[in-house]
Amino acid sequence: MNNRRFESIIKKCVKDENSGCILWNGAVDKDGYGRVQNSVNGRLTGLTPVHRMIWKLQNGEIEKTMLVRHKCRNKHCCEITHLEIGTVMENSEDRRRDGTMPMGENTDVLQYLKLWPKKSKIPKEMVLSNREQIVLV
Repeated sequence: MNNRRFESIIKKCVKDENSGCILWNGAVDKDGYGRVQNSVNGRLTGLTPVHRMIWKLQNGEIEKTMLVRHKCRNKHCCEITHLEIGTVMENSEDRRRDGTMPMGENTDVLQYLKLWPKKSKIPKEMVLSNREQIVLV
């Protein structure tokens, strides 16, 4: 574990005595998740979610297909015991259960299409034309 990196992140956190969460008090992205600079061999490579960085520093590399989920449901939390590895499907189930997943009129499909993979087998146009036929279970 990179103790210096871990300590520099923890210095920007505050303990919430009521919940036990260690809350990030630094920069956040548009969705409210904390972000920290990521570097490889001393070169900056972009921003990483702070909870993902904490997990990585404590437990090692994370498979690219896996997420670091907040068991406490607090997106500012960096407490390692409140974090767990999970799949996109598990995270979606959490969001649906907690009422934080956009559904129905609140769903902005266009927001997701901006991130549409160039090599996707389903063209954007098909998604847009079939939007009204999509039913969330």
